[in-house]
Amino acid sequence: MPLITLDQVYAHLNMDQPDPNDVPELQRFIDAAVDAIEGFTRLTVDPQNMVEVVTVPPSGVVVLRNRPVMSIADLQAVDGSNTQWNPSDAVIDPDTGIVRLAPVGVSGDVRITYVAGIGDPPASFRVAGLIIVAHLWQTQRIPLSGRRAFGGGADNGTLESGAGWAIPRAASDLLPAAAPLMP
Repeated sequence: MPLITLDQVYAHLNMDQPDPNDVPELQRFIDAAVDAIEGFTRLTVDPQNMVEVVTVPPSGVVVLRNRPVMSIADLQAVDGSNTQWNPSDAVIDPDTGIVRLAPVGVSGDVRITYVAGIGDPPASFRVAGLIIVAHLWQTQRIPLSGRRAFGGGADNGTLESGAGWAIPRAASDLLPAAAPLMP
């Protein structure tokens, strides 16, 4: 299930009868909100298939870029030998993306096909996403006089993100701080 649906956005924005012309813009805002949450938390939110080519060291331990890791679907050598290993033999730490391939006997350059994502995101992620979508929607509707179309207050503070726009503080307060990136 996606993190945020159009129906949830309509309810959050109190849109009784949404204008069909608004759907593409709202969908872009939903996509942007999910991207912002993933960037802020460094977690893959909506489950998706991933493919990475990694060089497996003698220890047999690799770190996948996208987490949490839900499952590994395929392990295949990329040297042209078509060697495959049983992915169910790999030991996965879902939260860190660390995969131990030593028990499988994997070595060299390997293509790993896996699913990353949060199967059932916490409610705080969904609410944060709705707050971000509402923020984007409202900032598109600021009157030309330059005055804000919505009230002030502590909840409308923003957190500068480097993503080209600001994440409302109310949304960032609902999200866990990103874990440090592993080398």
